[in-house]
Amino acid sequence: MPVTAGFLIILLVIAAVMILGAVFRKPTAENQNLLMPFSVILVPDHRPATKAFLEYYASQIAWMDSSLLQCMLLLYPDGDPEAEMLCRDMSREHEFFTACSVSQFREFLDTQQKKP
Repeated sequence: MPVTAGFLIILLVIAAVMILGAVFRKPTAENQNLLMPFSVILVPDHRPATKAFLEYYASQIAWMDSSLLQCMLLLYPDGDPEAEMLCRDMSREHEFFTACSVSQFREFLDTQQKKP
């Protein structure tokens, strides 16, 4: 009987601590995550194999959880208009793709690094 009584006392103390903790806890602010999950893919050329890879990748992204990946930047070389056109076409077809040149992306990163 003493073991059972001791066990009951321990359970009551644990329950009391949990209730006091729930009653006197400080309210937490619901902070919204300001970061957007994204990924970057460098599109080196405009070959059909590159387009097929991007289409395959888009099909994989379409069915997965959108909180895992919300935006994918397609970076194209500055001097390649065909790769730029491919990236822009893909961004029109799929809402999570965003076309961006390498120099624009560098400028964006530089401005983000200068912020305090």
